[in-house]
Amino acid sequence: MIGGVASAVEPLVVAGRTTISARALRRLAVGIVGDAGHVPAGDVSVELADAQGALRASVSVPLALRPDDHTTIPQRAEAVRVSLTERMQELAGRELTAVDVRFAGIRREAQRRVA
Repeated sequence: MIGGVASAVEPLVVAGRTTISARALRRLAVGIVGDAGHVPAGDVSVELADAQGALRASVSVPLALRPDDHTTIPQRAEAVRVSLTERMQELAGRELTAVDVRFAGIRREAQRRVA
């Protein structure tokens, strides 16, 4: 420590424990899926379950249809699956071993004009 300020090479270590509740994990997953699926989080449903010590997610999200997007439905499902898996690991340190994606309904987005 130099002059009472911790330097970049000396990480501050504080004893304690961090707990992430099941509700917080589910809400985090809902936000991630909403972002990945281009829909509001209120339209997303996520159920998390124990899969022999790891996590399994069942996701229900509307299919967002945009005039300028020509991505196939399987590609969109894979994008949601990959995004949820990577972001849950990155943000919460939780490994998802399986993500089941179900598209429930359609959300149409009108093409916007810029004047």
